[in-house]
Amino acid sequence: MPGGIDVDQEPVPGSAAPPPVIVDAAPHPSLADDFAAEPIDPSFASSHKREVDQRLAQITVEGVTLDGVECRAHQCRISISGADESVIGKYIARLEDDGGLYGYAQMIVLEGITENATGKHMHIYARFE
Repeated sequence: MPGGIDVDQEPVPGSAAPPPVIVDAAPHPSLADDFAAEPIDPSFASSHKREVDQRLAQITVEGVTLDGVECRAHQCRISISGADESVIGKYIARLEDDGGLYGYAQMIVLEGITENATGKHMHIYARFE
């Protein structure tokens, strides 16, 4: 069965019926695809970028660099780089505190950490839906 688990085994006599067939859901767009597809609302983008920039300026974690903030119509993408996962984790913890985006963003969604020639990189999505 394409996209799922195909169970074509006969039940063992005296055992329970085979488990139900699990079918995968339709593919989900990636966070980056979802962000790229969102239109830019100039009013939302400028006011939220200004506020996010101010809040992020208060967060400093040695070994983490803020690469940029980009806002659309309902969310902002925060790009950071760090030497390793531990410093990125510390930054995320600070981001989720009162001095960060806690109480301002409705939701914070983390993308997986990737690695390039300069170190670790991550996108964080602050949603305001």
